[in-house]
Amino acid sequence: MRMSGSGFDSTESTYYLASPNNEVKDTFLYPLIAGSLSYLPGYSLRHRSVDNFMLAYIREGELNIKVAGRLFTVHEHQLLLMNCRNPHDFWTTMPCKDYFVHFDGPTANAYYRYLARNDEVAIIRERTDRIVNSMRGIIDVMSGRTKLAPSSVAHLIDGILTDCDANNEIDRTGNATHIAIERVVSYIAEHLDEDLSIDRLAAIACLSRFYFAKAFREIVGTSPNEYVTRLRVIRAKYLLSLTDLTVLQISKDCGYRSQSTFGAMFKRSIGVTPSEYRSQLIISNLSD
Repeated sequence: MRMSGSGFDSTESTYYLASPNNEVKDTFLYPLIAGSLSYLPGYSLRHRSVDNFMLAYIREGELNIKVAGRLFTVHEHQLLLMNCRNPHDFWTTMPCKDYFVHFDGPTANAYYRYLARNDEVAIIRERTDRIVNSMRGIIDVMSGRTKLAPSSVAHLIDGILTDCDANNEIDRTGNATHIAIERVVSYIAEHLDEDLSIDRLAAIACLSRFYFAKAFREIVGTSPNEYVTRLRVIRAKYLLSLTDLTVLQISKDCGYRSQSTFGAMFKRSIGVTPSEYRSQLIISNLSD
């Protein structure tokens, strides 16, 4: 089924439903909903409670989640495991794509408790190809493209959860440093047009400049400056593609007072200037 409604690119968003019988429910881990979503910037959803668990692998961008008053950000190539019975909010500040599977079963809660370690969510920080392939495999079964017995589908879900533990890179976000870095990541996404110098970000985190830079790289996987630049490039590409704003206006919206500085940054990152990037899109659209 195509996903429709504001907040999604309906041409790239699909999901599939399953209705397992009682024998399957009593015996195996089983999927209920699975698919792939393409979120637009500004998407938001509030769930009071959904009676299952969810795995979501972020293919591009990042997804923000708020559970029990705490903010979590799942970055590109990370996997989320959460108990959807807990009220939660989802939102995006940039384009985001994922694979997702809602599942349940006799051992589902035990897996969740073990992997989340009494936290609201578990975020697996490193991608493994087997996890991604298993997510795709479950979606293929749900869509009807592949035929597998319920026990084989359960094995795919079990394999993902087992790999999460074997990967040994679960992001335990309960300590103060993780919470501080997540706060900064959220601040960056919401203030791309403002001063995001490392001194400013370290002050927001209430950490020393040196310790903040070290902790940010360890948790996010890149330096603060590289992360800010990546988000600004994503925002610039989005504005160049879907708005009529001038390059000067876009440069200011992305936090650059000088159009030439913005242009140089964009060309280093993309290989062409902002004007050339927009012209290429126009030519591509005309030829379609």
